[in-house]
Amino acid sequence: MSSRTFTKKDAARALREAHGGISLDEAKELVEAILEAIEEGLVRDGEVKIRGFGSFEVKLREARVSKHPRTGADVHIPEAQVVRFRQSKMLFAKMNKGL
Repeated sequence: MSSRTFTKKDAARALREAHGGISLDEAKELVEAILEAIEEGLVRDGEVKIRGFGSFEVKLREARVSKHPRTGADVHIPEAQVVRFRQSKMLFAKMNKGL
C-alpha cells in the first residue's frame, strides 16, 4: 500500500485521463460537483449509496465521558452526527484481491 494520499486533484487528473476531451479545470469542477452532491444527500436524506462502491450513512454518536490522557481528568464529549462508510462487496473483493 502506498503512503501517498489520493486527493481531489488526483481524482480530477484521473477523470481527465479517462475522458480526454475535458480540461483539468473542468475535471476539478466535476469532482467538486460530485462531492457536493454526496454532502447534500447526507444532509437531506442521511444516506448516500453508490452501487459497486459503498454507502455513506449519518449516525448519531452518543455523548460520553472520557479521560484526558495526561491528567486523567474526566472530559465530557458531546453527542455529534458522524458519517460512517461501508464498502460494497465488490470494493471489498477488489481491495483484498491477491492477499
